[in-house]
Amino acid sequence: SQEGAGGAARLAAGRACTIADMRAAAELVTASPEVFSVISRLSVVQTKKQGETQPLMYMACQEPRPGSALLCNKRVGEDGFCPSCQRLGKVAPRLNIRCRFADFSDGAWLTTFHEAAQSVIGLTAEQAKEMESREDGRE
Repeated sequence: SQEGAGGAARLAAGRACTIADMRAAAELVTASPEVFSVISRLSVVQTKKQGETQPLMYMACQEPRPGSALLCNKRVGEDGFCPSCQRLGKVAPRLNIRCRFADFSDGAWLTTFHEAAQSVIGLTAEQAKEMESREDGRE
């Protein structure tokens, strides 16, 4: 995705390559991080794993981190309790989807988090949650 979480800034700085090039470069572990720019298509969103339905989102703590303007965003229990913050607080859905992206050279399964995932599937986390809660859900 070119949007969300500063993706556009990283895209300009990333080395243009194919998925096959990226996979080959990933096997050559270096001390410094590398950023790649790959143009690909969304091929599949994983909705099942070994026959079990995979969640597309999780409920996340929306309390501010101590000493920071950032939100906690850690997964909360069904009761809304955040083990990281050690309290009940505000929660919101956050997307966390497993996607297969493909280009002419290869394909890769990548976990796509909230901001980028919203861009990839064209839905907000709230819309995805509402859609899944309906009777026809993922149909």
